[in-house]
Amino acid sequence: RKSLDLLGGLEKFVERGESVLIKPNLTAGFIPDTGATTKPEVVKAIVELLWEVGADRVIIGEGEIEEAYKRSRMNEVAKETGCELINFRHGPFIEVEVPNPLFFKKVRIAKILFECDKLLSVPVLKTHHLSLITVALKNMYGVIPVEDKIGYHRMDKLEEAIVDINLAKKADLIVVDGFIGEEGLAGGIRHDRPVHMDTVIAGSDPVAVDTVCSKIMGIDPTKVQHLKWAAERGIGTMRNIEVKGLRISDVARKFKTPIDQVNEEHKKVKIHDFGSCSGCHGRVATVIDQIKDETLREMIDIYVGPEVVLPEKSRGVEVFIGDCTKPYSRGRGLYIDGCPPTMQSIKAELEKLLK
Repeated sequence: RKSLDLLGGLEKFVERGESVLIKPNLTAGFIPDTGATTKPEVVKAIVELLWEVGADRVIIGEGEIEEAYKRSRMNEVAKETGCELINFRHGPFIEVEVPNPLFFKKVRIAKILFECDKLLSVPVLKTHHLSLITVALKNMYGVIPVEDKIGYHRMDKLEEAIVDINLAKKADLIVVDGFIGEEGLAGGIRHDRPVHMDTVIAGSDPVAVDTVCSKIMGIDPTKVQHLKWAAERGIGTMRNIEVKGLRISDVARKFKTPIDQVNEEHKKVKIHDFGSCSGCHGRVATVIDQIKDETLREMIDIYVGPEVVLPEKSRGVEVFIGDCTKPYSRGRGLYIDGCPPTMQSIKAELEKLLK
């Protein structure tokens, strides 16, 4: 309530008699205490506030396995508050043309998003193994068909899809559940690193919200590709953001990134990150996470980012990934080109090296 009051109150965004769709993040049915999913207490409070301001219809909607609604306790929230609960997985979907698309000219989105008067996104404050962060913009990935999610991943176009989905439909208001966040690889594949933050971040601009959330997690927002692209496409702004209430420095805490977690868990592989963007960061971390130390006969040093500082002597095999590292790779080791390289090419080249 305090967070929304700083924005002028919920009534500034929702008028009496309107229908509101709440989109939480219910990642694969993990329980809320992991930091992976939006907590039921947060959604319940939002529903109650919506009834207070005179909303006529309130729906909680997400595109997840049925078990997710039980394990996240969203079914209890719906029962206790009298709101509706739907699963986007059952459709129907409508194909929408994307204005000024980044990559996808058309996307399929759950029809209910266009039937409600307002869309209220309630993501969690967390990092992601591929997109580096997953907050307001990435939360919209849950409104598309399962087969499209899989398809975009196979195309290695996750961040492009995030931007184009938000161009087709963005949230009217975002309330970030920062009570328990999540760090490291996270984002659908690992849920063993909760971060207790006891924070709520609210705003009507998803790009501004994600920029502030990035800074709260100690991540440079200019290194998050989909965030920069979203700003360039006019979805929101990364600049001149007015932050009310607490200052970012009051709540900021350095979250471990995907590369940080991979480096902690490997003894024979070390990823040296010198300012890489999410394109290289996420792909390299995800590929290396799948490699077991016991399969390696020698040490591997991997370099990413535009400002590489090389040691005088290598510990073993050196690998330079991404166009940024090309000037440093000459005469040193394996170079994998691309901006960013595809996950398939990184994996293929490393497999050749391991053989």
